[in-house]
Amino acid sequence: MTANWDDFLSALDKGEVANEFANLLSKIAEPALVSDFPDEGDGAIAGKTKYFQFFRSGIEFALEEKKLKNINFYIQPHEGYESFEGKLLGNLAGNQDDAAVIQIFGVPARQGGGKMDQLLGYIYPWVKYEKDWYAVRMEFAENHLLRKVSLMLK
Repeated sequence: MTANWDDFLSALDKGEVANEFANLLSKIAEPALVSDFPDEGDGAIAGKTKYFQFFRSGIEFALEEKKLKNINFYIQPHEGYESFEGKLLGNLAGNQDDAAVIQIFGVPARQGGGKMDQLLGYIYPWVKYEKDWYAVRMEFAENHLLRKVSLMLK
């Protein structure tokens, strides 16, 4: 895969027909499994999300209102996704723990998790950093290593 952090940022909040979105797809070395949720209706249903899943690359796109709103990078294998091997935010690596992330990026805007929820089950510890127009949420496994990074609109 040749996509870099700037390619992902450029495609955020763009539609499927945008050059930035097409450019990003061309840089991911596998075709996506595309699905809609909920899968009934014609796409005009409020709240409908279209997913592009790249299982070998460890990446998932979520499009809402026909625009890319969320990108998940699975750093550790998860529900059929292999580990994402690319570079995120410059020097962020998958073998970094929560303490290293905070040392690199500073105090997060928000943080939570690390506990059981009666409805959702275990909620992994996470931190969220907010930039001008986007946010990055980092989730950690029980061993404190980075497990998932999400890029989203603020």
